[in-house]
Amino acid sequence: HFLATVSHELRTPLNSIIGFSELMVMETLGKIEPPVYAEYTHMTLNSATHLLQLVNDILDVSAIEAGGLNLEEQPVDMDQLCKDSINGVRPLAEERNLTIQSAPGPALPTILADRTRLEQIFLNLLTNAIKFAPVGGDVTLMRNVSDTGDIIVSILDNGPGMTGPEIDAAFEPFRQIDRGTTGKHEGVGLGLSLSRTLAEAHGGSLSLESVKGEFTRAVLTLPAERVSDDL
Repeated sequence: HFLATVSHELRTPLNSIIGFSELMVMETLGKIEPPVYAEYTHMTLNSATHLLQLVNDILDVSAIEAGGLNLEEQPVDMDQLCKDSINGVRPLAEERNLTIQSAPGPALPTILADRTRLEQIFLNLLTNAIKFAPVGGDVTLMRNVSDTGDIIVSILDNGPGMTGPEIDAAFEPFRQIDRGTTGKHEGVGLGLSLSRTLAEAHGGSLSLESVKGEFTRAVLTLPAERVSDDL
């Protein structure tokens, strides 16, 4: 309840830092001199954006534990959501020389859901895949519709993989798994736990399939009941 109460005070200064840093990075009011100041400004923007994401994740977990998670449902074009999510993380993938793509698959139906929360799930899963895929590796988003009409979206990476116990631990809040040569990554270990909770809030599920040393696949399933002929 305390975190929910102070959420505005936590986010407002960070949004100001991000907003003014963006203006300086774009040199809206003139060129930044000397050039090293432009580099410092870019670092400030990246750090503030990362901190805001951490704050948002912690506040989301707090809201869920306090029973305050509310879905703002609307018609969601799932194919467009997949496309937008891949485009959103493409710069991160390019930094690591990764190939990120959407595999051919059937067109997904429009569903009734909270688009912001679904996009949060997609971005968390794609970002995780990019973090743990080897440099020059592959991340692939796959989509399908089951025989019962459930929507299945999978994100596959060819990273170091995990054992069964590591998969269980990965879903625990504030846990990070050491995946060998991939090293320590940014974050506080809330992405998977939060994503699973958001999937379950939609009546769906989130699971991981992995083979140590070969691949990891995150599988998001949304129930057929969310598809409506009226959408």
